[in-house]
Amino acid sequence: MILYSVSVVVPVDLADEWSNWMQTIHIPDVMATGIWKEARFSRVHEPVMDSHVTFQTQYLCSSYDDFDRYREEYAPALQAHHNELFGTRVMATRSVQEVVAEFTA
Repeated sequence: MILYSVSVVVPVDLADEWSNWMQTIHIPDVMATGIWKEARFSRVHEPVMDSHVTFQTQYLCSSYDDFDRYREEYAPALQAHHNELFGTRVMATRSVQEVVAEFTA
């Protein structure tokens, strides 16, 4: 499995609007691509920043081939839409990880 993680730093005054847009529009659009098996959207509580809030979205897909298809076919338009709305007010970092093992309680 492949874990695609996107961390976004958002100014406090934009956090509610951005979070709402992510949950009602962006993440559903990403999931509608059919690439992803699941997604998680989190607000980072530590470390704390006074002027910004950090959010993390994690998407899980079956293979690197699926991820590459997402990156080539869907990501450019989805990221462009995000940039149109929020531009340089937010800063995103992305990582791609291979899930080596999973454990449950």
